[in-house]
Amino acid sequence: LRYYLTLDGHTTDNCGNTVNATGEYFFTDGIFGEGIRLDGGNLTIPDYTVGDSGFTVATWLKIGGMTADTGWTTIITTKDIGWRAGEGFALFLYYDEKKDAIELAVSVGDGNFGKRVYYPIPTDHLDGWVHLIFSHNPETNSIKLAFDFGEFAEYVLDEEMRADSFDGLGTMGIGAEIVNEVNSRFYGGIDELMQFDGCFTEEDVAALGEYYGVNK
Repeated sequence: LRYYLTLDGHTTDNCGNTVNATGEYFFTDGIFGEGIRLDGGNLTIPDYTVGDSGFTVATWLKIGGMTADTGWTTIITTKDIGWRAGEGFALFLYYDEKKDAIELAVSVGDGNFGKRVYYPIPTDHLDGWVHLIFSHNPETNSIKLAFDFGEFAEYVLDEEMRADSFDGLGTMGIGAEIVNEVNSRFYGGIDELMQFDGCFTEEDVAALGEYYGVNK
């Protein structure tokens, strides 16, 4: 476990890493105890690392309230989300006006090549808390997504990006893009933000679900 922000009335990382909080935010009822509501504010983790053996980010989100006027809202990012090939990775929400639906978008890039995938969020996930797991596996050159401890959706990256480990990218932004300037803010709830070394398996997903008392 590399990072663990319980966000239970504070922004301290239980693993001892520095976390900075700026702008408007407050603590409210979370999935467990309290969670943070970003109301134009954001968190940053300087000197952010992921290692070279893959990694997994897991967190609870409370989405809601997105419309066609909302645009992109950043959940976590180490890159410029407007530049597809920009080095790093980003998870953000996107309102698709044609589909009249909210999608989770994942953008990864190595500075030369990039890939963006869109994962439609089921309508029953738009109210209340939803759990998200994002994994990168350098061995299979793929990224994986799971909602509410369900099965992974896996996307293979382009071969040119195989060597990219997403390590040593500087600062992670939580709730806003912070690479060029602070924008694409996430107005929603976040609770229990974790990052693990290594890519999760289906068994790991089930074990984390059991930890939270969720059985699939």
